[in-house]
Amino acid sequence: MDRNMERHKHPPGPARNTYPFNRPAWYTAAGVSLVPAAGVFAGLALWILYRSSSPVLGLILLAAGVLAGTAAMAWHIGKLSARLKKKMHHIQLLDQQLLKMSRMAAATKLTRDFLATLKDGLINMESSAALAQELIRLDTPSDAARNLEDIKTGAIHSCASIDKLLTITRTPGNHWIIQDIQINDMITDILELLAPQFREKQVKITLECEENPPMIRSNFSRVYQIFQNLLLTVVSDIIPKGQLIIATQSGSDGVQMTLVYPSRHFDKHILTQLSDPAYALQAQEPGPWLALCVYHADRVNARVFSDETDTGLQLTVNLPFRIDRSSPPVPQSFLKGL
Repeated sequence: MDRNMERHKHPPGPARNTYPFNRPAWYTAAGVSLVPAAGVFAGLALWILYRSSSPVLGLILLAAGVLAGTAAMAWHIGKLSARLKKKMHHIQLLDQQLLKMSRMAAATKLTRDFLATLKDGLINMESSAALAQELIRLDTPSDAARNLEDIKTGAIHSCASIDKLLTITRTPGNHWIIQDIQINDMITDILELLAPQFREKQVKITLECEENPPMIRSNFSRVYQIFQNLLLTVVSDIIPKGQLIIATQSGSDGVQMTLVYPSRHFDKHILTQLSDPAYALQAQEPGPWLALCVYHADRVNARVFSDETDTGLQLTVNLPFRIDRSSPPVPQSFLKGL
């Protein structure tokens, strides 16, 4: 055993990377630069050598040198292109993983409120069932029927809460597909999910949304993550008993959502600060929620801005009508027919 351990001991001195495919990057750069240059210079030298005795042979050798250098350059460029495509594929996979982790993080935060609501509903149903049993024993069926109705109502509310929980924790599925999105409806759904947290902080929510704004055509899952992470930022950052003003408005090139609220951690420079790796709020709530909002906005060609008003911090999201910023908005006549 001791002999085997001796055999696997590392040699003294700093650790070295012995894998040949992890050679320093400057090796490849030197090869890319020197091989084509060597071919060209060799062809030029042979042309100078033979141009007096045999000009045609000299030109042929010069052309051969240039072609050899060009071929080597083309080979290296093709190899680098293949490596770049592979890296881009890895980046796309990481991007998808980040989207899934963002959904999981939001779902973990929201699950607590749903479980608390389910627990309250089950407690009420248990009390109603016990009372109904007692009323049946006392031969008062009308009162027992009312308690059974309460149990039925509690079961319906519990099922609705479970459906909402399944909605926020499910995988994107077809929501990856580019589709038409009505942002007012999406904001309303997310506010309903976060309602318990806003109630806990006694936040007053004022909606100043444009009626029937034009739909946008974008990636549903990412747009949902933009608004969900933005509102998670607010519910984590807003001062208790504060007022949240939410407004939506359409423009010539897209739809705009604006949030105004009294912030506890942020000022109008927050977006610049989030881009600094040393900024502390990147690693603690509510910083990560806002950082995820900005990230997903960039992926759908949306823009996030921050400013300050008399009533607090203002966060604005500008979403283009189309993810490629090329198509006109959906006409209002189409929306009225829905």
